[in-house]
Amino acid sequence: MQVAPALILSRSGRNLYEAHPSASDVLLAVEVADTSVDYDREVKLPLYAQAGLPEVWLIDLQKDHIEVYARPQGGAYQQRVEITADATLTSSTIPQLALAAADLLG
Repeated sequence: MQVAPALILSRSGRNLYEAHPSASDVLLAVEVADTSVDYDREVKLPLYAQAGLPEVWLIDLQKDHIEVYARPQGGAYQQRVEITADATLTSSTIPQLALAAADLLG
């Protein structure tokens, strides 16, 4: 299995390639999964929730949808929304961010 790094949008504006971000730096993490979706969902998402990342998008290329996770509490996300290719994806942590889901799903 090949695991790709997540795209992380930072609130601090510092270069995240020079140092690892802390949870307080992160506005949104985006995981793109083709063959690693189970690993991302079962391993990475609980770690992100434990760290307090406020929002995670899991782009599932196999099922052609995006799972949006928000409201981390007690090591789990309390909110999960599934976005299909014909919908618009908006961020709860970055209100001005709105994208056509089809653009991310290819």
